[in-house]
Amino acid sequence: MHNIATSGRTGVVGFLVGNGAVGVGCLDFLNLGAPGSYTVFNVCARDNEKNKKIVADIAPRMKFPLKAVEDHSALRTSGFLITAASGDVPVVATADVPDDCHILSQGRNDLPPDLIKKRIEDPKCLIVGDNFKAMEERDVDPLAKYHSAKGEKLAEVAKKNPNKYLE
Repeated sequence: MHNIATSGRTGVVGFLVGNGAVGVGCLDFLNLGAPGSYTVFNVCARDNEKNKKIVADIAPRMKFPLKAVEDHSALRTSGFLITAASGDVPVVATADVPDDCHILSQGRNDLPPDLIKKRIEDPKCLIVGDNFKAMEERDVDPLAKYHSAKGEKLAEVAKKNPNKYLE
């Protein structure tokens, strides 16, 4: 994940939406694989006080700085976004996500369809999934839901577009 997340870049500002086990697990993984890539990782969640406590608890073990933030303003300058929220609605606005920001979606239906469409239409964008068929069958992943709403099967679209979809 860290190679795709940073593409060898350093000085990356990260942004995590959600501070549960999945989000913290992503931070732990990045901490092991590419800690020198990040200048700061901003963490935002619905409950600001709980978020501050969780960030304070996990920050000592991280090799990059963590910062609890109360809104998405720092996302506008981020190079890597992780969505790991447990809600069933988009957790970011398309306008807040920079065009060159890499995205790791770990939540349910957490990305707005217009952001997915924008990325699919971007010729420079590579879409990576662990198992497109499983994503399609669970029907909670925002990418699978996007294609389903268009009457398409994610796994079939990915198979037809190997230069765009990487599994």
